[in-house]
Amino acid sequence: MSLITIGDKMQINTILEMLQSHSTASGVLFNCEMIDSDIDVDVIRVSIANKDRLPVFITMTENQILCMVNLWKTEEIDPARLIEVQNFMLELSVSMPLSSFGIAGGRYVLFGALSRTSTVEQLAEEIITLTQHADDSVEAFAEYTV
Repeated sequence: MSLITIGDKMQINTILEMLQSHSTASGVLFNCEMIDSDIDVDVIRVSIANKDRLPVFITMTENQILCMVNLWKTEEIDPARLIEVQNFMLELSVSMPLSSFGIAGGRYVLFGALSRTSTVEQLAEEIITLTQHADDSVEAFAEYTV
């Protein structure tokens, strides 16, 4: 297993390279690219090859790898149903272990975190799981969007 250690920009490039060359046991491949972000943080955009799914954005802190999927802009949620949406998010979180809802940069997001000593296999599993949870969430919340 390949250990991923987190720290400086060089190491996020290593994660990008490892994911680009990685194939899961079931044959899943990833498309990865470093993106320009509005904040002073290195971010990788990852999508599953040959799948029409929302992309996962990966960044790092000193202690963890953060994986996030943008779901909707905050203004895309019906304001009259906001409390209902928030309660539904809390209820749905129970059936989506290791994925959490949040708001970042004016968007509702789904995110997960891994240890900086995670393997590329564990990171790949997180990406796949997070995209599945994002697809389920988009479908489940469709009636709340405007």
